[in-house]
Amino acid sequence: NPVFYPLEEQVLYSPKAKIRPPPLAKSGVYLLKCEDCPGAYVGETGRSFVARFCDHLSAFVNCNPTRSAYARHLIDNNHTHGSEEILHFEKNHRLRLALEEVEISKNSVREGRELINPRVRIGSLLTKIFCQSPAYESTEV
Repeated sequence: NPVFYPLEEQVLYSPKAKIRPPPLAKSGVYLLKCEDCPGAYVGETGRSFVARFCDHLSAFVNCNPTRSAYARHLIDNNHTHGSEEILHFEKNHRLRLALEEVEISKNSVREGRELINPRVRIGSLLTKIFCQSPAYESTEV
């Protein structure tokens, strides 16, 4: 005789059910904000977000600015860590790099943040895209 289980138990114990990792266990593009100024850092990681966030905070707590541009900003200016924001989930390295560049441009042009990233170069195409966007309210670049 077959045994029948309630629907909830079938879903809970189904071997085919995919268990999704929590967001902080994934990789992608992120934003770190300074609490004391408009400074921000856009980064990408192929590791988990939580591991990369811990790298930045560990460099700050241990006064090791060579490991993180974000930590260098906090230490040099005697600022405090603000918040972390996940911008994109992405496993593919090339796509992460492209998304990081887009977010660097977006955050420096449209959002008016002072980016801490050491290699920020806003491409003219990306500047035009964001400055001419209907959502962009300023006419200055």
